[in-house]
Amino acid sequence: MYEDYHAQYAAKLVSVDEALSHIHDGDVIGSGAAANEPARLLGRLHSLNGRVHGLKFISGLGMRDYPFLSDPVCRESFTTDCIFMMAAGRAAHRKGLTNVFPASLHNGISRWMDHNPLNVFMVAVTPMDKHGYFRMSMCLIQEREMLEKADLVIVEVTPDMPVIYGDNEIHISQAQVSRLEKNALKNMRNYLS
Repeated sequence: MYEDYHAQYAAKLVSVDEALSHIHDGDVIGSGAAANEPARLLGRLHSLNGRVHGLKFISGLGMRDYPFLSDPVCRESFTTDCIFMMAAGRAAHRKGLTNVFPASLHNGISRWMDHNPLNVFMVAVTPMDKHGYFRMSMCLIQEREMLEKADLVIVEVTPDMPVIYGDNEIHISQAQVSRLEKNALKNMRNYLS
């Protein structure tokens, strides 16, 4: 069966821009939080500005500043709600570029999704195992709920992400598109230092 999963993976491995081409007008997008943040995907999300409209993004524990979050020009296409703001979210909020959604850990994302039907979920994951599973190893605050609600799941494979077992798996059959991210955790460490 491994060969079947390997073939599925190979068929779904695309560039960042091709992965983002699956996002359409009016989509509601969520992403993994903290170290599960798909940095390459989010780093190119602003490329949709002006081409795709009415996008709504939920940011929770965003670790980096991305153009779609902090560039006023991107308000043409994006509305961003932030829960658990980190430095980039706070800076964007001071400029009037994001909305605050006060929340608690136990139900914050589910309350937000009650009013914003999420249909795209992007997350950084471990490499696929022989059974066809990726793992969202670094955070599980909101990821499971988003995964279960989304129609489109875009995973950014992160080779240096440790495998941690638990209720954090995504099967290759659930992931619509895959993308390889090398040295993501090293880059995260550099960002935080």
